[in-house]
Amino acid sequence: MVGSTTQASAGAQGVHLVLYDGVCGLCNRLVQFLLRHDRRAAFDFAALQSVTGRAVVERWGGNPHDPNSFFIVANYRTPAARYFAPPTTGHGS
Repeated sequence: MVGSTTQASAGAQGVHLVLYDGVCGLCNRLVQFLLRHDRRAAFDFAALQSVTGRAVVERWGGNPHDPNSFFIVANYRTPAARYFAPPTTGHGS
């Protein structure tokens, strides 16, 4: 999956959405780890560079052009969805 832009598809069944930098080798390795260990299929994945990734990050007020980290949207299929982003460190502000 290295270098891919996997998107949450219409057939995806996860409860939480993980957004990651699709061109980052470390990020892709973490996604591979999560896929291997997510036995309940709780997570769907979308690269920040994908249409889905950009739209979700923008919806929650994030910058989709700043792929510094992972974002997680918990319960993303419900109105009670919660967006989790890492704390800002002041870099690039």
